[in-house]
Amino acid sequence: MLSHYPVSMRTLGSICLLLALVLIGGCVAASEPTADTAVSPGQTPAVAFTGLPRLAQIQSRLDDERVVYVGEYHMRLQDHRIQLEVIRYLAARDRPLAIGVEWFQQPFQWALDRYLAGAIDTRELLQASEYYDRWGYDFRFYAPILRFAKAHDIPVIALNVPEELTRAAAKKDLDELAPNLRKWVPEMLDRTDADYRRRLEEVYGAHPQHGSVDFKRFYTVQLLWDEGMAERAAQYLQAHPSTRMVILAGSGHLAYGSGIPNRVQRRTGIDGAILLPGWEGELRAGLADYLLLANAQELPEPGRLGIMLVDKEGHVIVDSFTDDSSAAAAGVKKNDVVLAINDQQVNSINDVRVALWDHPPGDVMHLRIQRSVRPGEDRPITFAITLR
Repeated sequence: MLSHYPVSMRTLGSICLLLALVLIGGCVAASEPTADTAVSPGQTPAVAFTGLPRLAQIQSRLDDERVVYVGEYHMRLQDHRIQLEVIRYLAARDRPLAIGVEWFQQPFQWALDRYLAGAIDTRELLQASEYYDRWGYDFRFYAPILRFAKAHDIPVIALNVPEELTRAAAKKDLDELAPNLRKWVPEMLDRTDADYRRRLEEVYGAHPQHGSVDFKRFYTVQLLWDEGMAERAAQYLQAHPSTRMVILAGSGHLAYGSGIPNRVQRRTGIDGAILLPGWEGELRAGLADYLLLANAQELPEPGRLGIMLVDKEGHVIVDSFTDDSSAAAAGVKKNDVVLAINDQQVNSINDVRVALWDHPPGDVMHLRIQRSVRPGEDRPITFAITLR
C-alpha cells in the first residue's frame, strides 16, 4: 500500500512549508501518521498529526477542478501509482474525463487512438509511436494507466511536441526552421515569467553537459516543450467544454505553475490544481497545491536474454554476453544476427525492447538468429531461451 501525505503548498505559505519539512524529516510532534493519510490545509503544525483525514478526503477537493496536474519523476514507480489513483478517483465522478500525457508526441496521436479503440495491441503501439526512440523509459511505468484508460473509454491525448522540432530549435532560430517543423511551433511563446527563466538558468548552470547549446537556445527549447503541451491541452479543453482533464508530466513542467499550468490558464482561463508526488528541489511556498509523499517502490527486475546488441550494417548483431548469460548457455554466439523474437521481426535494437518489455524472468523466448549477415548463406537457427 502507498503511504501518502498530501501537503497544501500554494495556499498556506510558511505554515505549509513547515508541515512539509516535518513530514519529510520524519519528526512527529504527536502520534505517528498512519498509512494512506493526509494533512489538512486547515491544520497548524501543532495539530498536524492528530485526526488526519484519509487521502480520499483530499481527492474530494478535486471534484470541482476542470484540470488536475499530477507530476512525476519518470523512473519512480510510486509517482505513477499516485497518478493512477487520482485518475481512478476522477473517472468515478459524474463527468467525462481525458488524460493528457507527456510521454507521447503529438504526431502519434493516431497510434494512441488506434490502441484505445482496440485496433492495435501494445507492441504495435510501441512500434507505431516510436516510443523507445522518443521517450525510452520502461513502459511498465505507464502501461497500467493506458490499460485503465482503454478499459474505461477515456481519451488519452499526446501532449509533447515532436523531438525533431526541439532538436532543430537547439541549433537554429525558430524563423529558420523548415515549414514542416514550424507548423508544430506553438502560437504563443511567453517569455515574461522571470521566475521561470531564473529556475531554468539554475538547471542550465547545474548541468554543464550542453555542448554547443547556449542558454538562449536551451530556454527556447524548454518554452517549446511547455507551451506546446499547454497549447495541445488547451485545444482539447476548448473543443470538449464538458470534459475535465488530468495532465501527467514531469514535475519540473508543473512546479510553481509556470511550466504548463499557467500557460493553459492563459489560453483557457482555467486555473486547475497541481499535485506533485515528492520534490527533489528546495521546498518553497507556491510549489504546488499538494505535495504527495509516498513510500519508494521499485519495478520487479525485467527478464533478460543476457546479450549485448549493436546495430551494424542494417542488422542487429550479438556483440557480447553478460555473466551467466542464458542466451550464451543456449548456444547463441558473438556476431550472430538476430532475425526475430517469438516470431516478431527484429530490425532494430528497439524491436528487441518491444518484444521483451513485459516478459519477466522465467519466460521462455524463441530467438531466431542467422550466423551470417548475407541472406541465404546459412539457415536460420531458433533457440529457446529462458529469461533471467
